[in-house]
This record gives sequence, C-alpha cells and structure tokens, in this order.
Amino acid sequence: MGISKGVLLIKCNKCGQEFSYDENYADFECISSDDEGCEYLWEEDYSCDCGEDIQIGYQVSEYQGHFNGDKIKISNFKILHKFDFEFMTEDSFSEDDE
Repeated sequence: MGISKGVLLIKCNKCGQEFSYDENYADFECISSDDEGCEYLWEEDYSCDCGEDIQIGYQVSEYQGHFNGDKIKISNFKILHKFDFEFMTEDSFSEDDE
C-alpha cells in the first residue's frame, strides 16, 4: 500500500496535453526518517508528445503519522490537482489485523 491517494493531474505549458498519475503509479521512497517522521520522494522523467521534457520531483513530509506538507517541482507543466496522502500508524490497525 502506497502513501498517495487520488490523482496527480498536470498540464503541458506548450501543447496543453494533460497527464494523470493515479495512486498506484507513484512510487514514493523514504529518503530520510527518524523516530517522529519520514520524508518521501517520487521522481519521474520523460517527454510529452510535443517533445517537452517532464521532470517531476514530489517530496512529502510525514510527522507522527500525519501529513506535514509537500513540495512539487515540475518543469514546463502546470499542476491541476495534487495527491492526497494517508500514512499508516499504530492507530490505523484494528484488532482484526493482528
């Protein structure tokens, strides 16, 4: 199960083509952590049909099991919609899961 929920929707500034990434596509990796939180990063590079390069750097911060902010760097594209995030904590598990 990933941390992202919903979709990331971006639009090319050059041709207007839209790209949609669902929660199953984005592979966020933990890049740093401590006892209270974690920083996650997803990076993607490819080209739009018009030849414009897409470079995505999406960083997410989690603190004590809760969303604590995000930073998105996307070259040559406009962000139309960002992901929502959900983190698993000890409180997320029910007795049935044990």
